Amino acid sequence: MKIVIKGLVIIAFLAAGMSLFSSGQYDMDPNERIFDVGDFHSISNSIPADLVIRLNESRRVEARGDKGQLDQLKVYVRNGELIIRRKIRFFSLKRLRGVQFTISMPGSEIRSLNLSSSGNAEVLGDLKALKTQLRTSSSGSIKAQGDVEYLQITSSSSGDISYSGVNREMNIWLSASGEADVDVRAMKVEASISSSGNIYITGEAVETELRLSSGGEFIGPGFITENADITISSSANAELTILKKLEASLSSGGNLYYRGNPVMESIRTSSSGEIIKKD
Repeated sequence: MKIVIKGLVIIAFLAAGMSLFSSGQYDMDPNERIFDVGDFHSISNSIPADLVIRLNESRRVEARGDKGQLDQLKVYVRNGELIIRRKIRFFSLKRLRGVQFTISMPGSEIRSLNLSSSGNAEVLGDLKALKTQLRTSSSGSIKAQGDVEYLQITSSSSGDISYSGVNREMNIWLSASGEADVDVRAMKVEASISSSGNIYITGEAVETELRLSSGGEFIGPGFITENADITISSSANAELTILKKLEASLSSGGNLYYRGNPVMESIRTSSSGEIIKKD
């Protein structure tokens, strides 16, 4: 009889373990959870959690928080994208504040990092990819660095992205008070800002193309470009150093402050738009 009971206990224990394993998650302690999700090259987080992304050759996804918080997490991979969200749509996002994720993955494979709902992410290590997108909204923030051939930065609704590195091409799209703080060495920098977005930039580029409107600010007293093509309107402003050639169109109170002695080509100003040389 004792042998039968012991056998049943062992079977029940194994069944419970298999259930946790098959669900794609298991516990190290009640406040920590590891998710077995398979391979991924992108990350999308839609909860107010903090992400630390460690760039190495392994893959691992773990979270820390109260057990009640961890029970409400849904973490899975779809089409190569690691998705982090709440299980129940009507579960309050505020109750998930304080959850911390540690994610390990190769830096050469990150194609996109997308944050919303006040999520934050810090990338530890250098990105080394052909093409990567960093995107944040709803007051989320991203900190990253590395060498990416083609980098796209998108920030809106008070989102904030900080990046430093070497790129062939960097595209920055900001709106609705989005911010970007970048230090870059690039062949080309392209930026579009509207609705009070701000770019703080240092470094250098061969070609720079700016489209600024609605109070957008391109703040680059420490940024140098050889050639610039700039359109500014609706009280937007830009400041940078231009060495060789400038093409510009300014209107409706848009201002360009520049250093250097570029050749002026296709210069158009109207409705209080000004081009001002600084010493």
